[in-house]
Amino acid sequence: MIPYKKVNATMAMVLIFLLVVLSGCYEEKPINYVDSSNDIITLDGEWQSPLPQSNRLNAAWVDSASGVVFCVGDYGTILKRQGQSTELFESDVSNAMTGVWGTSDTSVYACGTGGIILHFNSVKWNAMESNTTTLLNGVWGTSDNDIFAVGSGGIITHFDGSVWSDTTPVDRSLYSVWGSSPDDIYAVGLYGLILHYDGTEWDSLPTVTTNSLFSIWGFGDTVYAVGDDGKVVYYDGNLNNEWLTIDVDSVSSLVSVWGTSSDGLYASSLEGKVYQLSEGVWLERYVGSHGIRGISGISADDFYFCGDNGAVYHRDKDATVTRVLPRITTNTLRSVWGIRDNQVYAAGDNGIILAQDGVGWRQMNRKYENTILELWGASENAIFAAAGNRILRFNGHVWSVDYFDDDSLANYVTIWGHSAHDVYAAGDSGRVIHFDGNTWMPLATGSDKNIAAIRGAPDGNIYTVGEGGVILKYNGSSWTQIYSDSRYYFQGLWVKSSHSIIAVGLEGVIVRYDGTGWKKMSSGTANDLIDIWGVKSNELFVVGRDGIILYFNGDLWSRLSAGTNRDFLGIWGVDQNRFYVVGDGGTIRHYQIIKAD
Repeated sequence: MIPYKKVNATMAMVLIFLLVVLSGCYEEKPINYVDSSNDIITLDGEWQSPLPQSNRLNAAWVDSASGVVFCVGDYGTILKRQGQSTELFESDVSNAMTGVWGTSDTSVYACGTGGIILHFNSVKWNAMESNTTTLLNGVWGTSDNDIFAVGSGGIITHFDGSVWSDTTPVDRSLYSVWGSSPDDIYAVGLYGLILHYDGTEWDSLPTVTTNSLFSIWGFGDTVYAVGDDGKVVYYDGNLNNEWLTIDVDSVSSLVSVWGTSSDGLYASSLEGKVYQLSEGVWLERYVGSHGIRGISGISADDFYFCGDNGAVYHRDKDATVTRVLPRITTNTLRSVWGIRDNQVYAAGDNGIILAQDGVGWRQMNRKYENTILELWGASENAIFAAAGNRILRFNGHVWSVDYFDDDSLANYVTIWGHSAHDVYAAGDSGRVIHFDGNTWMPLATGSDKNIAAIRGAPDGNIYTVGEGGVILKYNGSSWTQIYSDSRYYFQGLWVKSSHSIIAVGLEGVIVRYDGTGWKKMSSGTANDLIDIWGVKSNELFVVGRDGIILYFNGDLWSRLSAGTNRDFLGIWGVDQNRFYVVGDGGTIRHYQIIKAD
């Protein structure tokens, strides 16, 4: 090798140029940018998280001793409100939870679809063996050794402290259960059904309405039940032995009732209204924009109500009503992928998986704590997730482990496929595995460099990028290293075809292959670039640290205003006009691309 100090300046420049060209990459000279109406764009950003979780809440229960509030709802949603903070629990189920009750804030029971019964032991929620798959609508008890849950088809299941056992005294669905003692319990249901339990058996009481009754509550010898068309029936053991009615006008359906006295009784409707019984008359007290499905509290002046779109309200002793706003998640989200604008999925730390259903983001069934680095799907019934030593798969109903690598060094961080029967996952130490529709098999890449992204071209070729600036190509039979530069660590990869490829990475690096060679592009930033997305080669977006969003118009990259400095870690779009970005702290931003007229 010729000593560098003996090479003159001209020769040095020639040698450097040759070395760079031979290495496969040279600095691409930025093309002068000429403004045009098609080039000038802005972003209209919308926060979708952090926001209150938007699952419908179906029931509430408040521990009168501590003031702790529990609300349960769809997709296994369980909220705990203590003081000024609200916690979203991980229940590990996707069932709709329809009823909740407890003996204290450290022993709470919830029931729902599929016969699910969960018990909270002050630390976590655990599924109990309910011995039924029937929908359970309501739960109530006198102690941890005496609990009743009621549901569809007239099922009543009882817990004696050891096991749940069921009976079906009637063939009509039951919606709610409440009692004053172990030998004085009521259940109500379809077509005005009222049952009474005397400690030995259940008997049907004379029907005073044909309207379905959805909720029952009482105090002392007085019992109230509410239902369809604003129907309210009540029983006052001090006055008579008959059930009477007090209807609420202009109400389609009353779905919950709770109170502490005849003047401190409240009922709610699907219209978003809360009514109070005062001197024998039901008065409209609160009007919201969401259906109110559950009420519970400490006293007539201190209670909570919850309902549609995750709404939770608190009525305090000063008669002030305040909406409680829980966050759907604070976990970092690292990947986003979707099918259409109202069917998008996001995932990240601690196995968090969120789904957008057109109304809002909800938390999906979460069984696995592995961080999910990337999502990809072929359809709504075949979504895959790269999650450390696991590959997860969603079949349209549940998530399950599709592949498990017992090697402690295995860490799959990226996934992509041509179809549900042709999927590739890659990760640390050059590992790549392939799914052919039946089994996952390893592919020997010949590289030990960590892989950060894997993508494919329409012609069937597969490409990976990652550590050491290494870019690999797989033609279906063998792997070839087509580029490397130890200065770079690529994080994101976009492949339009085998003649149009862009890789982005740490410290603002961007390289492009145009069919003739690799060229480094000027990004205009030193921020870490994490992910890239686009529909057209002249309309691409890159996201990264500190809220960076870069736009490529086919000539050069420019930075767009993101409206935040949160780290962005994943991007996916519906079409060339809309895309989602996810990142730290549970961040989800939806952007509309606005082009100048």
